[in-house]
Amino acid sequence: MVRIAPDELSFSSPEVWPQIYNSRPQLLKTKYHFAPPDTEQLPHSMITAPDAEHARIRRLAGPAFLNAGIAEVEPVLQHYTDLLCSQLAVASTEGSQNIVEWFLWTLNDVIGQLALDQEFQCLEKRRMHPWPQFLLSVLKQTAALNQFRRFGLSMKVLKLLLTKKMLDERDNFLNLAKTAITQRLAGEKEETSGLTANNGGNQKKKRPDIVGLMLREMKGGEKLSEGEIMSNSILIVGGGAETTSTCLSATFYHLCKTPHVMNKLKNEIRRTFSSSDEITVKATANLPYLKATVDESLRLFPVASYITPRVTPKEGYTISGEFIGGNVSLDKSGSLLLLLGWEMMLISTTPDIYLHGPVVHG
Repeated sequence: MVRIAPDELSFSSPEVWPQIYNSRPQLLKTKYHFAPPDTEQLPHSMITAPDAEHARIRRLAGPAFLNAGIAEVEPVLQHYTDLLCSQLAVASTEGSQNIVEWFLWTLNDVIGQLALDQEFQCLEKRRMHPWPQFLLSVLKQTAALNQFRRFGLSMKVLKLLLTKKMLDERDNFLNLAKTAITQRLAGEKEETSGLTANNGGNQKKKRPDIVGLMLREMKGGEKLSEGEIMSNSILIVGGGAETTSTCLSATFYHLCKTPHVMNKLKNEIRRTFSSSDEITVKATANLPYLKATVDESLRLFPVASYITPRVTPKEGYTISGEFIGGNVSLDKSGSLLLLLGWEMMLISTTPDIYLHGPVVHG
């Protein structure tokens, strides 16, 4: 147990996880981790919603992230994977390549298609699209601004620190994102009603994307509102690409540092598949060494090392045999980066910085 702030404790023992995050009644989330959303612009997403609301949104959005949902969007994953390989084969003849950038471009193309039905063309043009680039910068700005709230500054006051350029970029992004999702939802309604048909008169097949999966009704007719789909789609664009590309970058880094693991993994893959066409999500699930490699990479380098802290009730709380006073933030993490406070949120995605940093294994 390490005190990283006067009212914040961090635990490294795995046994405290259920005591912090699965307690009944649940401990409340700290209000200083994520800034409160501008509900006039968008409703709560999964990441900002209070616990009860979070459970509802997560349940309704869940089908988009189950194995069956992933199987439906696999054609999109295959398309951009093939594009990555073909583009990288050409680029490698030009000299050394930054694989971190290539993974970022690929995953942003995937997420842009699945979450916003947009062609970002990051791979084709070898650059970041303005939308994900904007969201990454917003994450850094928000992480910094949000910490000033600990000193009693309200978001209304902190917004005065934003420049006109920042506000214009935010409004422009939100307007474009809302337009993209509105068009996608309109297309879904047309497809559902049978109004969209091809030249042969047959109804077009629904697009394989996350929006379509999140639109599905649960038993009883309950489903996400259009505003909730919009806020969660923007969340997925901001968080889905960078985290996955970071995981891939870390995995490749460790594979290159441990050649015997790389060779064993290559042998398993090449022994199993005779061509790249055979490599599918379902088929790769049967490769034990590949799964072990990914699991070990996540153990050595957890992509999200900072979980939303919980706050003890005013009467105090006992955890791991120790009584903790009221209104103290608790979190479970194995990373010494926590000792750097909010600065860890500002770390770049360069693997040398990530992988040579003070990370605790285990």
